[in-house]
Amino acid sequence: MLLWDYEMAPERDNLGKFSPAQRLALAVTAIDWTLKTMSPPIQDEATVTFLEKALTVCRQAVAEGRDSVPAQPELVESFDDVYEGTDEPGTAHLLSAVMDCCEASDGLSAKELYYILSYCYEGALDREDIPNVDIDVERSNERCISVIQYQRNLIRKKIEEISAT
Repeated sequence: MLLWDYEMAPERDNLGKFSPAQRLALAVTAIDWTLKTMSPPIQDEATVTFLEKALTVCRQAVAEGRDSVPAQPELVESFDDVYEGTDEPGTAHLLSAVMDCCEASDGLSAKELYYILSYCYEGALDREDIPNVDIDVERSNERCISVIQYQRNLIRKKIEEISAT
């Protein structure tokens, strides 16, 4: 079990308090942040291109206040090739995260959002190239801690916004 699982379990119930549109916005924000703060940046051109296209349509859906991303048959069709063609650490998890956003035609459930946040963490963790992952190693890794703190703060900020209205 990953440190993320322990640290984020208390937040799981909070995800059900969000509307599908809020969950999509939170997922896209988390994916964007994970990518922007990833070091080194993803080098695989096909992966970068796919992520940019997918995130563009996801951001547009969020900007329009939608519950879900409009159908993206081109992205769905090209996903397998990109996913199978990438071997760069962390990229498969981020590809999965963004596809989960794109394929949630009825809006993201709390469970799906939880998985997306987990994918973001796992992608960041894989990028750290830790040979033997265990909770103590993760606790001493600055990137692991920063991803958990960012996600937790993102969720808690949204809960505060909902409570204030």
